[in-house]
Amino acid sequence: HLVDRGQQRSFERGDALLRGRLRRVPLVVGFRRLVLGTLAFANAEEASGYKPVENWTQLPNGEKWGAMSSVVIDAKGRIYALQREKPTSKIMVFDAGGKYLNSFAEGMFKTAHGIFTTRDGSVWATDRDGEVVYKFSADGKLLLTLGQKDVIGDNDSRDAFHGVSAGVEAPNGDIFLSDGENVGGADTKTPGNARVMQFSKDGKLIKFWGTRGKGDGQLNGPHCLAMNSKGQLLVCDRGNKRVVIFDQDGKYLGQMTQFDAPGAIAVGKNDTLYVTGGADDDSVYVAKADGTIQDHIGGLTHPHGIAVDAQGAIYIAEVGGGDSLLKYVKK
Repeated sequence: HLVDRGQQRSFERGDALLRGRLRRVPLVVGFRRLVLGTLAFANAEEASGYKPVENWTQLPNGEKWGAMSSVVIDAKGRIYALQREKPTSKIMVFDAGGKYLNSFAEGMFKTAHGIFTTRDGSVWATDRDGEVVYKFSADGKLLLTLGQKDVIGDNDSRDAFHGVSAGVEAPNGDIFLSDGENVGGADTKTPGNARVMQFSKDGKLIKFWGTRGKGDGQLNGPHCLAMNSKGQLLVCDRGNKRVVIFDQDGKYLGQMTQFDAPGAIAVGKNDTLYVTGGADDDSVYVAKADGTIQDHIGGLTHPHGIAVDAQGAIYIAEVGGGDSLLKYVKK
């Protein structure tokens, strides 16, 4: 079954690649430019320094891949993958070799969105439309809940979210959350918030910042965040098609605009950046700490989450038609 799925995905990605390129070409462009442009994009794909690892993991009988929203790797190399609502929301766990270990939190999420781990072994997951953040032990015991289930807060709320999307742990153990990714949630008439929130490791609010807009330091649909070795926060400001950089006090430090509409970001060795592009791109970019793009993986299907392990292997969670967890390694 998995071999057949892999073959099917190859055809699907080839078609997606062609369709993605066609969407970008104006109708007035001549046929010759259209063909050459498509071939150039395909050649760039072939030049990628990464290759997929087929059948890198096996699911037990009865388990199926659903819309995979996010993925993270803990300090012990275990892989936690967050599955959205189909066929049921849950957190799936694999060892470093790809062996399926177990799952937990089944059916707890309204719209599972982001997942991250902390150095104490805890697993945190965000429910975008349920408006809560859960903290679990490594074996799946619920330890803490932030926010109020199905209660929508505004941009000044201290105990409620609107579109809480992702999180990351700071070196001192504090937790930073992005709040404001709202697509078809419980309150579709009101846009999500546009802020970053800071909590202590036991869930006490420390501060928050951010306003909606397109200016320096403003946000429009914060979709994810990560932290580099300098302790700087990198926020995927998806609505403005950029990555915004802040210090931990909320001071604006700069932005990167070369990743289309970034959906997820992971920081690897030497602060290498791994960024998923938007729905019109369906790519993953590998860049230096300053944002200079070094490599590119294309032909994906709605990459939504990303993680990188100590060996540099990339794990990609796909939603919206991809519905799988992919692994890529250097050629």
